[in-house]
Amino acid sequence: MRPALLLSILALLLVAGCARVVVEPPSDLPPPSTERPPPQAPPEDEPPPPQDDRATDPDAATDPGTDPLPTPYAGACPGSGCPMPALPTDVRALWVVRTSLVHPDTARAVVRRASAAGFNTLLVQVRGRGDAWYPSTLEPRPVQQEGLLVGSGGGAGPERDPLGALLEEARLHGLQVHGWVNVGLVASAHVPPTDPLHPALRFPESLAVPAELATDLFRMDPRDPAYLATLASWARANEDRVEGIYQSPVNPEIRGHVVSVVTDLVSRYPLDGLHLDYIRYPAPDFDHSRTTLEAFRHHLLESIRGGASVDPGALARAEEAWPARPSAWPEAFPEAWGNFLAGAQSALLEEVHRAVRRERPELVLSAAVFADRSDARQARFQPWDDWLRDGLLDVVVPMAYTTDEARWARQVGDAVEVGGGARVWAGIGIWQTSLTSSVTRARQARQAGAAAPAGIVLFSYDWAVGPLGESEAGGGWLDAFADQVWGLSPR
Repeated sequence: MRPALLLSILALLLVAGCARVVVEPPSDLPPPSTERPPPQAPPEDEPPPPQDDRATDPDAATDPGTDPLPTPYAGACPGSGCPMPALPTDVRALWVVRTSLVHPDTARAVVRRASAAGFNTLLVQVRGRGDAWYPSTLEPRPVQQEGLLVGSGGGAGPERDPLGALLEEARLHGLQVHGWVNVGLVASAHVPPTDPLHPALRFPESLAVPAELATDLFRMDPRDPAYLATLASWARANEDRVEGIYQSPVNPEIRGHVVSVVTDLVSRYPLDGLHLDYIRYPAPDFDHSRTTLEAFRHHLLESIRGGASVDPGALARAEEAWPARPSAWPEAFPEAWGNFLAGAQSALLEEVHRAVRRERPELVLSAAVFADRSDARQARFQPWDDWLRDGLLDVVVPMAYTTDEARWARQVGDAVEVGGGARVWAGIGIWQTSLTSSVTRARQARQAGAAAPAGIVLFSYDWAVGPLGESEAGGGWLDAFADQVWGLSPR
């Protein structure tokens, strides 16, 4: 070890009066959880999406002025004296994947079908992969996503704003609409972004890196196209573990960007809530980007200067190995590393919470979370029980995606025990089980008495109205479910 370096470390330890505290790595981490299947195309009876001029006009793709922007929502409440949101009861909700926003007619069809089946709430995906499924100057429109084109020419008419059309239709039918925003997942591994407005290209230094690629990417310029290509290649080879390319909230620029997107969205659209998804890391071996590793090292050294106790041997070994071994610090201090990453997610949520309360304090702020709290905290760095306790979230929606009905009931019950029934909407993965099982779970949730969640959310509308859902139900899946759960005959 370099003598000057050793003296510096010893000085830090002496100033802090450090006692020897050995931090053991967490054991028996839960295996990575699977999440949602890829969305399906809209059903055949809905109109096909029109062609987008940006598919053939390269200049339009980078011109944020192509789409007209709605004026700020008149219901915005300025100042700090606005009331806190009132939480709804008997929530009958559907997650609506962004492909249902390919055209205003498909968006309106969502509302009509959901209303006819007795649903009262829609969680509509408006940010899928760092893109805007509504007019925006902050992020690009999804020119092509899952083989579907969005928009219909360069005009300024309502055809450019399917979200606005859906909201208008929802008001006619009395449905609540929450904007569903994917936070950390920003790009597909199969179709990497090309628009310079995309956050993955604007902030490449914040792309989340798996530990396996830490050494290779540590010295590579993040703006080198090979950097994103390497991440995309790795993600494609590990699709059983990750859904695509993520960005880390450790960088304050990313947090600021997400806050800007959220602020713009809720200030211009009369939404009833904001629903956050992927506000987490994809797996326990993320994020080992240079930005995050350097920030953690700085954070830990500052903590020592402030009096934190660490194992001096681990500190010396980590500093001696750095930076030749980029992951030396997380390996030496795994518990502090986990707390640091969870703290970054919490910092992002706190900033989003502050922005929503400032712009629209009546909005319900919710998040889709991993149902197993141990998995969420240790493997995803998503401490949602803390978020509920600290008031950063109004509602959690545990994604209790399992084929085991008893396990589903335990996971939902655990969430209710943590947050209280009024602050929990139970997630049901209808694609992975039978209609009968989905009905059983919904009935259990609605009949649980004091332990009942305030509502249920089905994933997803798109699956239910698609060929697989129709085949499972032998007809209209949503109508069959509604008739058996809340006694509503198809209309």
